[in-house]
Amino acid sequence: MAAIFTRNNNVACSDPFAEADEDTGEVNKQSQNYIHIRIQQRNGRKTLTTVQGLPSRFDQKKILKVIKKKFACNGTIVTDSEMGEVIQLQGDQRKDVQEFLTDKKEGLDLDAKTIKASQFSAGRVSQVKGVFSAITPKDKPQRSIKAVAQQQTVSGGLPNDIGLLEDTFIKPTGYNKPSILSDTRNRLKLEWHWLKKRGKDLFSLWVYKFYIRKTKPRPRLEKLSTLARLATAMHKDMYTAFAASDVETLRRICAEGLLGSLRTRISHRAPNERFDWTLHRMIGKPRVVSNRAAMLPFGKESALRQVVVKIRSRQSLGRKVVQPGAKGKNVPSAPARNTSRTAKSSDREGSSQLSSTSQEDLVISSHPGEEKEVTEYVVIQRRMWNGKEEPWVLWGLTEETPLEAVVPSKAS
Repeated sequence: MAAIFTRNNNVACSDPFAEADEDTGEVNKQSQNYIHIRIQQRNGRKTLTTVQGLPSRFDQKKILKVIKKKFACNGTIVTDSEMGEVIQLQGDQRKDVQEFLTDKKEGLDLDAKTIKASQFSAGRVSQVKGVFSAITPKDKPQRSIKAVAQQQTVSGGLPNDIGLLEDTFIKPTGYNKPSILSDTRNRLKLEWHWLKKRGKDLFSLWVYKFYIRKTKPRPRLEKLSTLARLATAMHKDMYTAFAASDVETLRRICAEGLLGSLRTRISHRAPNERFDWTLHRMIGKPRVVSNRAAMLPFGKESALRQVVVKIRSRQSLGRKVVQPGAKGKNVPSAPARNTSRTAKSSDREGSSQLSSTSQEDLVISSHPGEEKEVTEYVVIQRRMWNGKEEPWVLWGLTEETPLEAVVPSKAS
């Protein structure tokens, strides 16, 4: 039975910079040998069960699909820079999951000695934010804008990062949304909730254009295709600048929270490390999934716009260890593993690559990155302050809205 769950694809959604942030590359082998099943307290009486450390030979998407059907619960897979892929399930599923992992006939037939089930925890897994979470500023609770205003000092002014706008809705996709056939009622609730949110978002844009600024000219609302191209360009600039440790570029295009997170990670890098980030190709067209505005309760004619764009791409990250300032011939690095179809597409469209290795550096070792398929929700924002619109900046990355925020779970 366990063979059914083995991997047969090369699709991954992990942070390409996660390995670069490890101090020495040494991982606690003892913790890797165990599968951890944890339960965490959520809002009120709701709980969340997480499964971390499954062997890499298993396809976690297939495992999640079987668990959701077998135990009648919702769940998802999130990726963390330290823990890798983590399965999240609604409710207390510890006992059922442990039996499934050790079941020889209908489960994975794993050794019970390698499984550890813990009690209630408020650990790091509850903060996992999905794809490329490690570069996203630590998610702030979705406080109301009035609450943010009350925390500002008179002299400090308003930062350009006040968090993700309250009630921002990103429609779940794929396995994260109910089936129209087996769970029709919850699927219809989800679609109705999405329609209401779209109506409110359109109304907020109307208020932004015609009400906030009393004088002409009115603020211009860009086309969705223009916003998608803008977010894609800023997404590319952020990663290339981050790979090259270009703080000045990051300061120009990033909001304060994201800039602080990236600067901290850059400061932790070893001085003899260099990185090559490559965007091989885009998968489909970037798509705007949320476009809304909100008035700011401080300052005259002030508001904030935020746009969320879904971007699918194939990326890779190479890593080099160099001897700074030593002239010599660089060791040629092997190209990232690529399929023939991807290679042709890269040659046709042109790959976007930035190397941070100087001509004066002698390359001691080179580690080409593995090409991965990544799905990201990029958030860009623009602030209007005292009637004047500021440039667009990159707020960071977010994730799909959890299904339990819209419809109640079966487990509950």
